[in-house]
Amino acid sequence: MIMTNEDKLKRIFDQKKILILGFGREGKSTYKFVRSLLPGLKIGIADVRDSVKDDFCKLFDYDSNVIFHTGDDYLKSLSSYDMVIKSPGISYKLIPGILKAPVITSQTELFIKLFRDRIIGITGSKGKSTTSSIIYSIMCHANKDAVFVGNIGIPPFDRIKYIKDNSFIIYELSSHQLEQVTVSPHISILLNIFEEHLDHYNSYDDYKAAKFNIALHQRSDDYFVFNLENDLIRSLVNKYKLKSQLISFGTEPSIYKHYRLSGNDVVCSDGYVFKNIDKRCNIIGKHNLYNITASIIACQIAEISNKIIMQGLSAFSGLPHRLEHIGKYRDINFYNDSIATIPEATIEAIKNIPDLATIIIGGYDRGVNYQKLADCLSNSSISNFIFLGNAGKRIYKLIIQTNPNLSKFLHLVESLDEAVKLCIELTPSGKSCILSPAAASYDMFDNFEERGEKFKDLVIKYSKNK
Repeated sequence: MIMTNEDKLKRIFDQKKILILGFGREGKSTYKFVRSLLPGLKIGIADVRDSVKDDFCKLFDYDSNVIFHTGDDYLKSLSSYDMVIKSPGISYKLIPGILKAPVITSQTELFIKLFRDRIIGITGSKGKSTTSSIIYSIMCHANKDAVFVGNIGIPPFDRIKYIKDNSFIIYELSSHQLEQVTVSPHISILLNIFEEHLDHYNSYDDYKAAKFNIALHQRSDDYFVFNLENDLIRSLVNKYKLKSQLISFGTEPSIYKHYRLSGNDVVCSDGYVFKNIDKRCNIIGKHNLYNITASIIACQIAEISNKIIMQGLSAFSGLPHRLEHIGKYRDINFYNDSIATIPEATIEAIKNIPDLATIIIGGYDRGVNYQKLADCLSNSSISNFIFLGNAGKRIYKLIIQTNPNLSKFLHLVESLDEAVKLCIELTPSGKSCILSPAAASYDMFDNFEERGEKFKDLVIKYSKNK
């Protein structure tokens, strides 16, 4: 008898006392999936928030086989369970007691173990959503059966029922999802590593190690696609003896099978040239040339023709909150780059937005190094700097310390509402204004998407009122 994917997971869960640790988007997905397989199984739900009980009642029917562990002591229950399915947002740093749990796993770990041979996994501090979406676009144009899951906002268990024997799975992976996994995808892409999420890890080294898990457990018939120009990635490749086939990309020469960026062209390892890819794909910025190149490599490994790859690139028009042109209001071009949560992303935005006069920057301070960004801002042609949150205050101080003469161009505000009003007031006609925070959103918003949507709403609102 052939076992279905659901049967294989049911065998893993059956007869075990399971605890779902963290009841956000992925935790809710885990409960829904496990309960569909095993209606009578006792399931624990552990979360510091007492409100999860209300959240549960709003989403699911009454379930007498659910036990809630909430409040400050929610972790004390871990040792009472056979298996803990951890949500990505739960930090090992903040809850060291988790390490005493019998078995700790995650949707990511279980899903990759089940489907690894069909997975194209994509990670990086920046660019993973764009790259994943480009690959998905090309797959669709190639009439491949493609399933898109992961950090893009789709828990993998939610898509298991759609996976067929011939499916390609495009899996966008965050460092939180990769942390502690013991299995890697068949095709793994590592775009870059920059300082980020330092609040989640004990050290920057732990963050880098989590990212590199995407390649560390590959086999000899797997493929690892990586950015040769990122010093951290290059050092990790040199440090570990990876078993997989290594494929690099970048402008520099390489000892590996290599895809070379030459201006706006991509020269493939076999000599074929994808010309003017910046014009084929409707997204701006040099950093996106790297994302496109990684996508081309993955799709060639998947045996998609160069002609179809080009068609898929041409059909892709970018994602919301990523250098997104909102429109022209009161003769000002507004751009939403809310996903820019690290300095490097904001630096790229500054380089690529034409006639940039005003920038809104700052938010939740994760403790990353902002000196390079402060120097970039100081040396730019931007005339209005609007700072938000604790991260904004820290960047403001860095600029003032070295360039006190810029003080008249620097503005501290308390809210995004106030920032947008000031943008409209200060930005000259014919120039551009951008929200590119270089910081997380958690001080004022639930996520970068909410921040970006609020920015767009405020731009339209105050442009009409003026």
